[in-house]
Amino acid sequence: MNNVTLRNQVVDFDAAVELMDEDIREQLHAEMVPCGEQEFLDAYIEAHAKKYNEEFTV
Repeated sequence: MNNVTLRNQVVDFDAAVELMDEDIREQLHAEMVPCGEQEFLDAYIEAHAKKYNEEFTV
């Protein structure tokens, strides 16, 4: 289990990935890898908010 922080809450990174928008996730993967899991999640949160105008939740 790889833990990351989402709005001051510790969550499992793999569980968060399962809930991500596939298009956003794949775009960020192509642009950012290699990177750390927390860095990836932080970028995803920002991209999710821009696309959906809401916070990403797990």
